[in-house]
Amino acid sequence: MTAEAKTLLAALYRLDPGAWMEVYGRVRLKDPTKDRITLNYLQRLVLAVWVKCQELGIPCRIIILKPRQKGSTTISGGLCYWLMRARRTTACIIGGEYSQTLNAWKIVQNYHSGDAYPNWGNTGSINAKAGKFTNGSELIPETARDREAGRSATIQFLLATELARWSEEGVANASEVLAGILKCVPPLPDTTVILESTAKGATGDFYDRYQGALDAAAFLDGTEAPEPGGFIRIFAPWYEFKDSAFRLTPEKKDEMQRTLDAEEWYAGEADLMRRVAHNDLQSRPQLGRTDHGFDIWEQLAWRRYAIREECQRDLDLFNQDYPESADVAFLRSGRLRFNGFGLKRLKDGIANRRRVDGVLEIQPGGTRPGFRQTSVAKEAAVWIWEQPTPGHRYLIAVDPATGTIDPSGKDPDCHAVLVLRQGYHDATAGWVKPAVVARIAPPCRWEISALAEEVWKLAVYYGGPAGCLIVPEVNMDRGLIELLKLKSAQIVRRTIINKAESKETIDLGFQTTQASRGLALDGLARAIREWDTEGEGIAIWDEHLIEELGTFVIKKNGRAEHEDGKHDDDVLALAIGLAHVNDATRCPDIVAIRAVPADIARRRAADENRRSAYN
Repeated sequence: MTAEAKTLLAALYRLDPGAWMEVYGRVRLKDPTKDRITLNYLQRLVLAVWVKCQELGIPCRIIILKPRQKGSTTISGGLCYWLMRARRTTACIIGGEYSQTLNAWKIVQNYHSGDAYPNWGNTGSINAKAGKFTNGSELIPETARDREAGRSATIQFLLATELARWSEEGVANASEVLAGILKCVPPLPDTTVILESTAKGATGDFYDRYQGALDAAAFLDGTEAPEPGGFIRIFAPWYEFKDSAFRLTPEKKDEMQRTLDAEEWYAGEADLMRRVAHNDLQSRPQLGRTDHGFDIWEQLAWRRYAIREECQRDLDLFNQDYPESADVAFLRSGRLRFNGFGLKRLKDGIANRRRVDGVLEIQPGGTRPGFRQTSVAKEAAVWIWEQPTPGHRYLIAVDPATGTIDPSGKDPDCHAVLVLRQGYHDATAGWVKPAVVARIAPPCRWEISALAEEVWKLAVYYGGPAGCLIVPEVNMDRGLIELLKLKSAQIVRRTIINKAESKETIDLGFQTTQASRGLALDGLARAIREWDTEGEGIAIWDEHLIEELGTFVIKKNGRAEHEDGKHDDDVLALAIGLAHVNDATRCPDIVAIRAVPADIARRRAADENRRSAYN
């Protein structure tokens, strides 16, 4: 090679991070016989997006849904290291806890310790606490448990790793911490942010950001452009990787064809072939579009191996660890208490029913409340999706606040009050699922006397003068039941058996025990899971409630409860309400939708307009 060619190559490595990584990048790879990187499908995609952002002169913002052991952090760490050596860059790596930060940090350290490229023009070191180079570059470690992470720095490269799992690592208000550190990266060209995580349920900050991002394919082919500072999402299915295939003899391929979908534990092969099969450069059928020298039977052989040996013949576990699409990854991941597909159906249905905000008011001399719609959001006391319908059956579920205050003082416990309508069969529509048709607007932190008054108005609105059935949780009652008794409210009854005295007594309210709580949550889980089964299911159009359902998880101790930094008041109210929905009260014919008199409505509208102008 001539001296001129060597000079050009040396310059290339300082201009192209991918070329540098494949020649000089030394890290510990999955294959112990190799130490040099050969960029795979995912890694090439990340670099292609980064390069195009550079060419367009726009900030690079990438969000990666990580597949298992496919080099996402390896490419992100490599780009981090290359940028620090190629130009002056303040880089930051942040994880939910120190171990997450450390894993990514060690990858950058390995790049540095194995780097033999002679033409950087700077020197430096990366120890356990910091990295510094003579060109002014530095590397900062952070953890998301520090609410002030990165606040004093101006960062040009940010890698936030395992974002979806920050909350389970004890990070309260993870979305606020991320928002804070993102502000440290100015929205300028030559700045890069990479958010990467394995999936953990179809909810949360990472899920929302990923869903709202621009797809990498649309960005790279020029079909769409990101919003200023907007993220570009990257996902790679298992079959696009060379290491997800086994070399087979012709006899073994014939056997694969004969046994296609023959066993339930690896079912889905024919459907996968139908949806994603293409011909490679030699006109051989393969899954996906990456030509890596294996045909479709060799890829399916690896799929069977992974399901059998790595996933204990659990197809759902395979779909979680090696998803074929982002939707499958989110729906199969995490230890959500409720079925992921059912939760997605609930979210998809939000747009099907318009919410009306307002207040329930009793007219002078009257006993039954009327509903007044208001456009002033903070004035609304109730949200309604379905007005009371004569003949339908309703109840009100109440989970009173415990009075417990969050240590930060930012997010105290709330009352949850939901109106449930019993399911019914319609001659035209068939089975109409039980539904959450109204609620007291969250967050509700009223005094108990005010709460009792509003609950009673809802009961009369949906149940007539006697009120519909009320199901209050009694453990933290704080006087609610006694106040409702003064109004002669219908309160759910429970039987208490005294085995020692062979007596039965009746008490009011739903008492939460380990057994009753588990049974109620099981019933709710069945309704969400069996969303498309006749006689089952639940309809919910309340985004606030669905969000709580999506952050209700099974903790490491086996208890089902809210994620750290979240709440489950609505979840428990819904569970105890659904447990009693078959006891709901029939709405009498006299409870039609009542309009406020025209003169009063005009006066109130004028008052509301004045308030809106003032606010």
